Amino acid sequence: MHQGFGPPRLAACLVGLWVACASAAGFEPSPTFAAGTSVAEEPWLAGDIVEDVTTPFDFLGTMNWCCRGDDPVVDTGRVTGAVQSRVVHSIDGTYDFYWRIFVNNDSFLPINVMSITGIPAVDQVASWRNDLDGGEAPRGAGLAGSVLTWDFFFNSTSAVPIGSSSVYMFIDTQATAYTRAASIGLSVFMEHAGNSLGGSSGFIYPTFAPAVPEVPTVVLLLGGLAAFAWRRR
Repeated sequence: MHQGFGPPRLAACLVGLWVACASAAGFEPSPTFAAGTSVAEEPWLAGDIVEDVTTPFDFLGTMNWCCRGDDPVVDTGRVTGAVQSRVVHSIDGTYDFYWRIFVNNDSFLPINVMSITGIPAVDQVASWRNDLDGGEAPRGAGLAGSVLTWDFFFNSTSAVPIGSSSVYMFIDTQATAYTRAASIGLSVFMEHAGNSLGGSSGFIYPTFAPAVPEVPTVVLLLGGLAAFAWRRR
């Protein structure tokens, strides 16, 4: 499935040296996050869909009612739906990673935060597509707690509504290879009308991420280059 065409970017780094080379390759910034973006605005997002996997989720969520008499009342129910995980091979030769959340009609609570853990924060842009199918758009995205965790968070009062879906959220990377090395966590924590809707990250499963060279591989490569340079000298 092809998503359009546009001018390619330079992607000359070797796969084994992607982390070291990405910052030198150049990276176009996204427009304002609140409005999302499109292939018309950022042509390098065009490309072929090479992986598209939808995985259901089902976990317990709780709602703490603070104002029913003296003692808080805690209700518990199953939060259900699915996450679509997509990989796009862009026309610039790099890989971008997309996710979309679907919340079932019988879900006890909506989804408020999606966390992606295991994607290196090297020359990346997180945004969402306004030219693809979707529903609720995230109000922001950023690195949380670790350089390996991206959070896409929604409006604190609406989230991804029950019986609805999110837009396609994505991370535009400089990766020239990828693997199933990251994980997704979903959270239903938010506050509304004096009530606390609890439930920390309740669902985690593997998803796609840029392939990062193992440390021994890099060390061996650098050691070989150093030995070659010493021999030449």
